[in-house]
Amino acid sequence: MSTKPHTVQSTRLSESISALETRLLELQNKYDQRHADLKLAEAVCLKNLEEAANKQTTNAVDRIVKLFEFARNLLVTLIVVATVLGVGGYFQIQTFVKDFVAGQVKSWLNIAEPASPLHGPISHLTTRMAVNALIMDRARYGTRAGFHGNIKISSMWIDKMLADLTSASTSDGDFAELALALSSEAPLIGGGEHRVLIMDTIRKILLDPKAPAHRKAVLLRTFAFDPSLTEVAVDLFVNGKDLDTQAAAFRYLRRSITSERLAELARPILRSTPSNPNEDFLYLQQQAAETLADANLNDPDLAKFLATKKQEDHQVERALIGLAALDKISTKSAISMDQVSDAEKAKRISFAAPLLAAAINTGVSVTWSETAARTPVIALQNTDRARRRLYQIATPRALLAPGLGNALFNRLGGNTSGLVKLVAAVSGVPDFREEFGKPYRVELLLGPGDKLVTTTNEVLSQNRLGNPLYLESGSNDGTAVLIRWRDIDGLYKTAYLGQAVLAMPTIRIVPSSSASDRYLDNYAYNSRYD
Repeated sequence: MSTKPHTVQSTRLSESISALETRLLELQNKYDQRHADLKLAEAVCLKNLEEAANKQTTNAVDRIVKLFEFARNLLVTLIVVATVLGVGGYFQIQTFVKDFVAGQVKSWLNIAEPASPLHGPISHLTTRMAVNALIMDRARYGTRAGFHGNIKISSMWIDKMLADLTSASTSDGDFAELALALSSEAPLIGGGEHRVLIMDTIRKILLDPKAPAHRKAVLLRTFAFDPSLTEVAVDLFVNGKDLDTQAAAFRYLRRSITSERLAELARPILRSTPSNPNEDFLYLQQQAAETLADANLNDPDLAKFLATKKQEDHQVERALIGLAALDKISTKSAISMDQVSDAEKAKRISFAAPLLAAAINTGVSVTWSETAARTPVIALQNTDRARRRLYQIATPRALLAPGLGNALFNRLGGNTSGLVKLVAAVSGVPDFREEFGKPYRVELLLGPGDKLVTTTNEVLSQNRLGNPLYLESGSNDGTAVLIRWRDIDGLYKTAYLGQAVLAMPTIRIVPSSSASDRYLDNYAYNSRYD
């Protein structure tokens, strides 16, 4: 009998403990459910942020952030209310669970905290939106570097972008786009408060021996029109330890210093003869040779270099050197052209024409290509696909040099076959970017006694036509030439070339359209990514 009260007390204590365990289990289940709801809300918010990123507007980001803060407060309130209503008399447990859950939720949803699981994804998305906005602003308000666009970015976003730019964990693709966005925010004219900070950061990366060489090359290409990096580029070229950076620095310097000063840097490269040169060194030598062709056709180092490139495998390289010699006489600027005498123009045409004609005779032609950043560029290619090489043309307006068309026609035989070769070389069907059309076509103004005979035996002569004819390739294999002209009756007509009898023609290589002309004007900017 004496043990009965003890037994009753034990039973009640056991029941109380069981009830407590049951209640704790219920609280745990509710907590797990709220945790799952929180994860679902997180996924929904991230999806909304991604949709906002696709719209690429700053206002969209602000709306999503406000919605996220509202959701965060609402979820915390719901969890606290549910906990208070469900605990009953277990006040201490209720307080612990409420504080714990509220603290966890605040930690998760505070995107400014590095420990938050949302910090990385949301910070990345919002930074990407700022980058995309700047890139779109640049595309909308012109392709020429130099002027600030309409988008105003706060210092907070600039700091975030610069942090990502200097981070080793940033992917190469994101690095290139960050550099482009920052170059848009720090133009030479109107760069504003951020330019000094951005350019100082760029210089530090370029001078950092631990920074990857290919990223330095990206920066030099992206800021190619900003002369404030000239001295840094000279230092990288002269004291650089890797060819990729040296090549990028040399390419940058081709736009920022005089040809005479650049020639002094180029000569040692041509004189260097490593026993087993790699592709980077050969590219750098090619750049140096083109520089000397632009600066001084009589340079003995250039003559020696060309003497080593006589094999058929080097016809493309020789053609590019010829084009470089024409750069000074092909610009649209009347001021630049007036600086070159008629004798110098004739000398440069005489230098370039044999190199280009020899390349055309071996099948070299102009084509569209694209860089690793999928930017369209104009290149020279060999039609032999077994050993095809593509070389980007640095200054494609060189093909428009006055007198080049006639010089090439004469070098190619001055007959129908030569005309077909010339047309196929400069206006062939593009391999890569057909949507851009053909960059060039041949303009032909007939002289006295000149005539073209079409495949339907129609004769086109000076007496019949007062306007020039336009010739372009009319087949994939380059054997057919399509003629376009405005006839004596005022109608525009087309026909295929059958025979050409030309004694005193005026032949010019011209842009295929006004759009192509504008593209060639902006080409140096548009094609700066390798």
